[in-house]
Amino acid sequence: MKPFKGRRLSLKQPVEVYRNLWRGGYSIRQGGKVVAHSDYVVLLDAVFHVSEAGRQRILRTGVRNVHAWARGKLIRCASTKQQMDVRVRYSPRTSDCFEHCRPREDGWYPIRNARLVQFSSCGVSAWKANDW
Repeated sequence: MKPFKGRRLSLKQPVEVYRNLWRGGYSIRQGGKVVAHSDYVVLLDAVFHVSEAGRQRILRTGVRNVHAWARGKLIRCASTKQQMDVRVRYSPRTSDCFEHCRPREDGWYPIRNARLVQFSSCGVSAWKANDW
């Protein structure tokens, strides 16, 4: 994890994590400000959020903006041994929410939260995901 602009991260407060399309990896936001960047993040009790106004702005203008993230308790910025059971994705052009896909199942289904969410160079995955 690389601190951003000397800002400090409080492990007592929830964070928001989103994919950084410009730098690569993920940005960690707390209190409305980016506090760090990391290539690997794990959140506990994560809730997925999509701003519909931000999504509509992308569809209208084609300009990317931060409008989708997962919010939860940061538990680590290093590898975990917990096996995740679903892959997670989000695309503003194909869906208005985050979606998950279980191995050996066809199709993608809406996801609202998960007990653990792992962000890595391989993408986003979750454990104990809850459908809508």
